[in-house]
Amino acid sequence: PTLAIILKKYIEQQPALLKNLKYLRLGGETISLAKKEYLKSLYPGVTIFTAYSSSEVGWAAFQCIHLANQDEVLYHPNTTGFHLEIVDDELVVTDFSNLGTPLIRYRTGDRVEFVDQECACGIPGPLLSIQGRINYDSVRAGGFEFRRDMIEPVILKLQYLVSHDFEAHVYETYVDEKPTIRMVLHLALREGIADSAETRNHINQGFHQFFKCSPTMSFKQAQGAG
Repeated sequence: PTLAIILKKYIEQQPALLKNLKYLRLGGETISLAKKEYLKSLYPGVTIFTAYSSSEVGWAAFQCIHLANQDEVLYHPNTTGFHLEIVDDELVVTDFSNLGTPLIRYRTGDRVEFVDQECACGIPGPLLSIQGRINYDSVRAGGFEFRRDMIEPVILKLQYLVSHDFEAHVYETYVDEKPTIRMVLHLALREGIADSAETRNHINQGFHQFFKCSPTMSFKQAQGAG
């Protein structure tokens, strides 16, 4: 997904290629719904398929045309030579397709869940939802769970100021036995944007406006929830 974003400006220099581009098949990186929507805005009219893949496990899950076109980011488990399990919320993959060096119960480090939902394509079995990295893409503080996919939509709304790369640190401290939440964001400004007090103020206000700890609670409200 990240490469697809970077490549867009180069593809635009090839009008014939851009005109005839029908499909994008992405893998090797977890994609959130927010990033998928952003890619759809970059490539209007292009069907974007994503797959769960890595150099260790190969293409362990994939999307059919129906999953590619729906709003949620779900996958069909690849049952051809693969056995997928969930152990303590983590995806564990056994790969029988590589006869030379089979991969037995490989711990991926990714937090997933099986979704009991039938796909219109007719492929049987549950669907796979990727929730992020174990102990990396989510953290609990002050009774809330903070996930990467909660922050990405905010970054995309502020893309006129910042790039898509960010680093977030969430801290929980206690004052008089009450939890206080603090989040530190490391952002990269877009080319041509000056690092000024006004820019920082716009980013700070935008974050507090758009970021939600829950559907009904803003981050500012959560800071005082304890």
